[in-house]
Amino acid sequence: MNFFQGSFATNATQKEMTIDSKIRALAFLPDEGLSIVSGEESTVQLRHLGDDLMGQPIEPSTGALAVAASKDGRWIVTGTTDGFAIWKRVERGVELVERHAIGAVRTIDISSDSKWVVTGSDDRTVDMWDISTGKRRLGSLKHEYNVVAVKFCPCGERLATATLFGSVRIYVPSSGQWQKLLTIPISVNSTLSSPNIAFAWFAHRPQLFAVSQGQIKCLNSDDGSLVFQWATRGVKHPSSVILSPNSKFIAYSINNAVVIRDTATRQQIGDTLKLEGDVSCIAFSPKSDFLVAAAGAKFIIWNLRQLPTDPSHFIDTTNELAKSCADHKQDLTKKPPPSTFSLPLMSISNGAVKAWLHDFLEYAEQVFTKEIEHSASADYNIYANRALIHGRRKNGDAALKDAEKSLSLQTSPIGVIARAVAFIQQGKYELAKQEIPKLLQTSHSKEHTFLLEVIRSILFCFSGEYTREISHLNRLSGDKKDRDLLLLLLVQANMHLSEKCFDPATESFNKAHMPAVFPHDETREMWTISFIFGWKFSGLAIQIQQEKCQFLLDAGEAEAAILFVEMRNTYQREIAMHVKLSDWTSEFRRTCLTKLEGLGDEALKSGEYKVAIKHYTAVEPLIGDLDAKHKLLLKRSEAHANIPENWEEALKDAEEAIKLDPSSPWGYDRKHVVLYARQYYRGAAEALDEMIKALVFSKDAKSTELREQGVDPGKTRQIVLEVVEKTFAHPRPHILVNTDSGRLCDKQKQTEAFRAHPQYKELILSPTSQVATNTVWQDAIKKYFRYSTFSHTWEDSDEPEFRHVENISVDRLPESFPTMKLKMFCKITHEHGYSWAWSDTCCINKADNNVLDMSLRSMYSWYSESSLTIVHLKGVLDQLEIDIDTLLDKLDELLQEFVGCKWNHRAWTLQEYFASKVIHFYTNDWKPYLPISPPSPNTKPTNHKDHRAIQQGMKRVTGLDSTRLAALKPGSGDVREKLRLASTRKATRREDTAYSLLGIFKLTLQAIYGDDEAPLALGRLLGALLTRSADVTILDWIASGDSRSEYNTCLPAEIVVYKSSESLHIPNPITEEALAASISAMSQADIESAVKLHDRLHDALPPEFVHGRLKLQCISFPLPLVTRDPISGKYTATVELLDKVEFDTKDDLSCAQSMFLVHPWYRCMLGQGIPLTESERRESALKLLASLKQPFGALLLAWTARGYERMAADELITVVIRKDVSAEKLMENIRMLNVC
Repeated sequence: MNFFQGSFATNATQKEMTIDSKIRALAFLPDEGLSIVSGEESTVQLRHLGDDLMGQPIEPSTGALAVAASKDGRWIVTGTTDGFAIWKRVERGVELVERHAIGAVRTIDISSDSKWVVTGSDDRTVDMWDISTGKRRLGSLKHEYNVVAVKFCPCGERLATATLFGSVRIYVPSSGQWQKLLTIPISVNSTLSSPNIAFAWFAHRPQLFAVSQGQIKCLNSDDGSLVFQWATRGVKHPSSVILSPNSKFIAYSINNAVVIRDTATRQQIGDTLKLEGDVSCIAFSPKSDFLVAAAGAKFIIWNLRQLPTDPSHFIDTTNELAKSCADHKQDLTKKPPPSTFSLPLMSISNGAVKAWLHDFLEYAEQVFTKEIEHSASADYNIYANRALIHGRRKNGDAALKDAEKSLSLQTSPIGVIARAVAFIQQGKYELAKQEIPKLLQTSHSKEHTFLLEVIRSILFCFSGEYTREISHLNRLSGDKKDRDLLLLLLVQANMHLSEKCFDPATESFNKAHMPAVFPHDETREMWTISFIFGWKFSGLAIQIQQEKCQFLLDAGEAEAAILFVEMRNTYQREIAMHVKLSDWTSEFRRTCLTKLEGLGDEALKSGEYKVAIKHYTAVEPLIGDLDAKHKLLLKRSEAHANIPENWEEALKDAEEAIKLDPSSPWGYDRKHVVLYARQYYRGAAEALDEMIKALVFSKDAKSTELREQGVDPGKTRQIVLEVVEKTFAHPRPHILVNTDSGRLCDKQKQTEAFRAHPQYKELILSPTSQVATNTVWQDAIKKYFRYSTFSHTWEDSDEPEFRHVENISVDRLPESFPTMKLKMFCKITHEHGYSWAWSDTCCINKADNNVLDMSLRSMYSWYSESSLTIVHLKGVLDQLEIDIDTLLDKLDELLQEFVGCKWNHRAWTLQEYFASKVIHFYTNDWKPYLPISPPSPNTKPTNHKDHRAIQQGMKRVTGLDSTRLAALKPGSGDVREKLRLASTRKATRREDTAYSLLGIFKLTLQAIYGDDEAPLALGRLLGALLTRSADVTILDWIASGDSRSEYNTCLPAEIVVYKSSESLHIPNPITEEALAASISAMSQADIESAVKLHDRLHDALPPEFVHGRLKLQCISFPLPLVTRDPISGKYTATVELLDKVEFDTKDDLSCAQSMFLVHPWYRCMLGQGIPLTESERRESALKLLASLKQPFGALLLAWTARGYERMAADELITVVIRKDVSAEKLMENIRMLNVC
């Protein structure tokens, strides 16, 4: 949209507009088509500058005092008598974002990045707010009086404040807070009734303009010193001061007038702008092309494009040479004045000397052209001068033409110089070298011989003879002193500089002992050289540093920023005083920051982390914007984090980023990454929690995008942690080794490690609906908590236990074979992608009996729930690298090492093999015993348990094929088979013979260790097993010698008694023929009695252990007095229902008061289940009665002082019930005996 609509064209000088009420404050919006005007009727109007209102006025809650607009055009902030309000621009006006009642707010400013708003209020505080949320960002800055002015510097790195009767303060950000940099003891012109703009920051210089005591003062914002000031005479009303957005103009109000000055020359531009009343406020347009000033209800718009453009306005007249020139405005349409400025070899008109001196070469060329056009006679000097100007402007052809013209008018040194310069610009160095020697030939005065000699060397230097001419000047300086020597040294410095030889240039300059900056003692010869070649002798030290900085920057070297910072600090005051130097400093800072940070970003992306760190560190001092510094710290932290030894620096940068912007989630993100890598899981989890909290409120683009994708970190975290709790609900060891850190972790620490894991962060940053419904995400959580178990054989000593690893990493354990086993187990687990590992050596706190007891009872389920069991086969040296299908005939031979290894004969490894679903076997030196395929999503993981070689080996070890082994499930089934398998295993501690079977039989027996317990452990296990299973085959063993358990005499002391798989006491199954014969001999009464016996035995109480006593319901046969054969030592007895009985025992039965031979095996004859029909019941009863009359092994029980005990028998006591014994008689002998 055109700014000036209707009759107001862009070539107009000014336009007036009037509204309904007195204008109090105004501000521009960036779209140039709108302005904001605050009226006394407590409204804020949005207007076209040349049209009507746009939308309805903004109506703050109370009277409007101040207004500000963001540079991005999205926000308007109004200060009112009771606080301030933030408004967001929408399509048809504005909408309120936040309102705060903090007292009268008379001054407001918005940062250049449109993120923050700062307010100054009558409650004597300055506050900084997030403009998008209205939340306070930093703590209040307390002041001693009412705050009347606040202003961000353009880069956002500083804040200026002023109070009604106090001083000016400048603050800088530090550790997330504003820290006071300095206090400047001046008071600004302002009153509570007229809150004018008291500050104006220079965009590219450390300078601050302030209205104070009727003057416009330019202050150094680094140290508060006065740079310069302008008096504003006759001021009755406080003034405002503003800088244009492009920093080219400064405007300030004086009563009813506005003055505009050029910031480069500090001179007034154009005439003073007049209004009809005192100026209340002024403002520049965003493009710096219009100025608006208000007085009363009227405001005037000035078109700055129509300001005078004479270059003389832009020439600094503070230099001594410039002061010596006539001070006038050159009108190029008139004949120039004849006055000239004379130098050795040169004569220049005063009209051109200023422009030439200050490098306004185009203007100087125009002056010379007009001089030639208006000159009555051609002057060789003018042509030579213009030729030199063409040369400076890289126009070699025009330069040569003018030089030839000058020499045609008169042969002169300056003409020869101009022609040599022209050849050099054309790249015709050989022609230049031919021309240069003519210099001394054309001079008829010895006065300038030395100067010509120097110029000759300079020209040869530009023609490619740098080294030779430096040597020549060194020889020439041998007999020179004072000013001549000074000239030689400074020329050498410039020659070195032209060749980018910075150190020699500095050395030559230092030898000259010349002031580093802007001296006033340059010689006339120096001026001549300056005009010809554009060299500067004033400020040469800074120029060397400038060019070195630029050279290093062009090469992409981080040292450019380092050198620049040193230079800026060294010449701080000089930079503030000198316009061009100040502008260069600002521009170089921006360019250097952009390029080096960009190179750092490229290095970070390509993995060159040290290079990235170097660049980021170099440019850090160049950053003033808080947001930019925050981003740089995050990137440098990332680079540091990728270098393990730099973790402390990475953490420091992350924490500094957090302090700088606590509301951003990404500082916490970097802290999380660093702490996780260092395995500080609690701190990492806490950092991630803080990141999640910040994500909820963060307004940055990335956070907003995540929320738009449906990411709700709070809800997602709840879902994830619920899945974690469900995972822990499954059987799982309480203590695991974290394979990343090597540290022991309980449930809490495991959860912390997960909450610190990058996978958790990925989940949290995923759309909540996906995490809640997609089983892939939930499976990923479960996958993280997978663990492996370790199966091995314990060493006699030095196994690392819980107390050894409780406070250190597994990796730090002293070297030994047992610790090496543990380390290799953890290493291989980690290589398989598991974060958690369990070993029975260090993951059980055996000093805590409760923990030990629980662990032994849970161990089977832990192995069963593990994702992988790693088996170390100590003593197995060779890998099994054969083709099983083609070498089956050699398999038994190859498996001998495996079959005979210790692991296959230890007690605990039996349940570990049975329980584990997936097993990997490793040899003695930790090589895979069988091949292991890399994991693949399309194939099942390698399981050595399913390998044919392992199945063949385990068949040789157990006597069972793979199908039968797989059929053995944990619980009370297959009791006798499991006891047989256990009987072949050995345990170091006697108790472990029993406890290693707890999981196999699913028993919850309390595990007790000690000398008193050792003889009882197996008995307690078997007693509990018999009670649980009612499997009387547990009693089927020969109680010879001292093989009876101290727990109960019916149970063995050692498990080895179960080694035989054959039944000893239990009758053999009756054949069909014998059964038929038995039934055919029965009468109907016998059959009915048999059914009653069947029902009686079927309903009999199962055997049960109570406090170590066995309640055994059985068919018992009382023994009368027994006699002992004196020769054989065997006892004989005649029992009523039995045939003659003969048995041998070492026990003395002479004193036994009561003895029984008992038959508990009927339970093995009843069959499975309850007969469903009468026919089935009758058939089962007849089979039972026939089976009872088969020979069986009886248990000999005798009454002792303790009660009934099972007597030792060196061999099986085989008895048989007589054929004529009826079922009724057997029923009479069913008894419940308590055996101890």
